[in-house]
Amino acid sequence: MVKYLLVLLTHLNIIVYNNISFYGKYLEVALLDNVKRVMISLPHTLLQEVDGFVQKSSGNRSEFIREAMKLYLQEKKKQEIRESLRNGYIEMSEINRELADEGISFDAKIMLYYEESLAECE
Repeated sequence: MVKYLLVLLTHLNIIVYNNISFYGKYLEVALLDNVKRVMISLPHTLLQEVDGFVQKSSGNRSEFIREAMKLYLQEKKKQEIRESLRNGYIEMSEINRELADEGISFDAKIMLYYEESLAECE
């Protein structure tokens, strides 16, 4: 059974049509039937702060917490990528140093050969 629901909340930038929600600029699609309810515990002061922000923005707690969780996960993914890149750069720096040492050693042999060749010409 398909439920038809059309709601346009411009102040929240949410469109709900045919049980599919489109959130803001991201045009993120979430099936409303796929939404799970969870219970969380928050310190009273944090809840007051959230409620104050939600009241000013004419939103609701659920939307605020969903958005906060999405932003948090995005930031965590960015941190993981940065850490992976950092580790890669550290690993590559050791490899690059070894290659440079080999190059210097090779260059020194060539320079010695060149100097000996010049000495023989004199």
